[in-house]
Amino acid sequence: MGDNIGGCIDTYPANNTGKAKAIAAVMSSKLGMGSSFRTIKGDKPIPVNTVPFGSWNRKIFDYVGLFDESFTRAHDLEHNIRMKKMETLT
Repeated sequence: MGDNIGGCIDTYPANNTGKAKAIAAVMSSKLGMGSSFRTIKGDKPIPVNTVPFGSWNRKIFDYVGLFDESFTRAHDLEHNIRMKKMETLT
């Protein structure tokens, strides 16, 4: 079982305007997002830096610590970075 698991996310325009369509296209492309959970497709699990709406194994918080609430955003990404650093130490 992984320490944090999640799925892919698809980005759709909020309305039919050119601006909304452009934002959705960039948020779904490797050009705009790189090789992230937003652009990697497939039917097999693969390791990534973070996932949308992750689900953490409770024990990982005892090992790595809780979310850093001093961050205004990206708590999950920072937590996943700490998890990856701890992974390399073991």
